[in-house]
Amino acid sequence: SWGINAEYGERREEHKDNSVTFAQYAQFMNLLNDIHELEIALRMFQIAKKPVTPEEFQRAVHVCTGFRFEDRLIELTFKIFDDDGDGHLAHDEFMKVEWVNGGNFENSYLI
Repeated sequence: SWGINAEYGERREEHKDNSVTFAQYAQFMNLLNDIHELEIALRMFQIAKKPVTPEEFQRAVHVCTGFRFEDRLIELTFKIFDDDGDGHLAHDEFMKVEWVNGGNFENSYLI
C-alpha cells in the first residue's frame, strides 16, 4: 500500500519501499499543471520515433518545469504509465492522465 505523510512530507517507515513523500506528490501534481509543455516534448519524441527512456523523461521534466524528479518518482511514473512494460513511455501512455481528467488538474487524482 501507499503511504503519504502529508503532515511531515516524509515516508512512513512501515511503507518505506512503496510510498511517496508529500513533496514528491506535489512535484508530480506541478508537472500535471504544466502538462501541455510536457505533451509537446513527448510528441517530439513520438514524431522522431524515439523512445522516451527514464533519463529522457527526466530531462523533459526539467526543461518543462525547472525541477528534477527524484529517481524514485521517475521509477514510479514509469510503473504507472508504461502500459506495455517496455521500459519506455509513449506519448499516448503518459497523456492518458490528461484524457482521464479532461485536462483539468485542479481537483484531479490518479486512478
